Amino acid sequence: MKIMKYCLLLLIISVSYCQSSAPSDSSWNQKIVDDDEPGTPLIVSGIIYKSDGETPLPGANFQVYQTDNEGYYSKTSEGLDRGWRHARISGQFKAGPKGQYRIETIKPAGYPSSRNPSHIHFRINAADYPEQEHTIYFEGDSRITDEVRDMVERYDRLKIVPLEEGENDTLRCHFDIVLTN
Repeated sequence: MKIMKYCLLLLIISVSYCQSSAPSDSSWNQKIVDDDEPGTPLIVSGIIYKSDGETPLPGANFQVYQTDNEGYYSKTSEGLDRGWRHARISGQFKAGPKGQYRIETIKPAGYPSSRNPSHIHFRINAADYPEQEHTIYFEGDSRITDEVRDMVERYDRLKIVPLEEGENDTLRCHFDIVLTN
């Protein structure tokens, strides 16, 4: 009987965890940094479209991850950890009813001791599409070279977006995502 109660308790905890970690219907509009996070505030918004580039895709699940204002995903004894599994600034989203999303974050920095420009990654998992990653870079970044621009021209999943200054020294950018097959 004790084992059964213990197993039931574990089941309840795991179901609660799975439900709380999944994006909710309202998760298209989120803040992924604390108020005291160092850096310039940035709002990224856009719409996720099906591969035709015209039909919004409501309910698409996606993760956003980026570096902090010093270029680190996380700081550990080993130094710079790269990739979404290590990202301290990240969030799980679900596109809104019109495919829309809005993210409040900070402007990331490029990796330290690297030529990579600052950027934000979007890992998207939507029905009828393979999981894919799209990345935005920011116009005006001194690390955007001709080589980076050529790469952006070649790959549909990379974009350079302009930044606009908004109220309270908050930067804004718009990034529409067109899924690819």
